[in-house]
Amino acid sequence: MAPACELLRALQAKHVIADRAYDANALHALVREQSGKRVIEVAEVRAKT
Repeated sequence: MAPACELLRALQAKHVIADRAYDANALHALVREQSGKRVIEVAEVRAKT
């Protein structure tokens, strides 16, 4: 997940669209820090917890 987070830090993305492979706490937190909106399909494992 580190490469994706580094890319978003450099771009200051306001909208992030990704598939469930990118459903990670670090990425969600980074998008929130940048006041962005995430559109990332939640993995079934996360949805059940």
